[in-house]
Amino acid sequence: MKKKIKCVYVHMQFIKNNTIKKIVPNESLLSSWFCSFLKPKYKHYKDIVFNIRFVEYKEIIGLNSYYRGFNSLTNIISFSYEALSQRINIQLLGELVITPTLLLYESFKKNKAFIAHCAHIIVHGLLHLIGYNHKNVTDADNMENIEYSNLNKTNIHL
Repeated sequence: MKKKIKCVYVHMQFIKNNTIKKIVPNESLLSSWFCSFLKPKYKHYKDIVFNIRFVEYKEIIGLNSYYRGFNSLTNIISFSYEALSQRINIQLLGELVITPTLLLYESFKKNKAFIAHCAHIIVHGLLHLIGYNHKNVTDADNMENIEYSNLNKTNIHL
């Protein structure tokens, strides 16, 4: 008999800016948001694990340039660990690298609550980790519908 998922484990790494630690959601809040979102797809795994790194502009521009060929700023990049997960009974989704200062700026410009925008970007990144993309209008619309649906389930409204 296969064990059911106990939890979604989130490991977070921060830049040296302690202010960022105070404004981003903590691991237990993220875990509770995404448990119901990820459980249906990964019900055959014991646990689900993903990492989030909060970085400065310079680092994410370097990563975006090196791994994606775009020498520009972005608010999130997703790195999947799918191949490794197939050998163990834990779903290692991957790593999300996020630029919190850009999220703050975007939140302000879009007149959104920072915590809601942060949750939205993390859901967006998680969808990339589980295989979704927005390479065309249909895929982008589908991805956005899934994002909003899952955020609404956790009482996060944009």
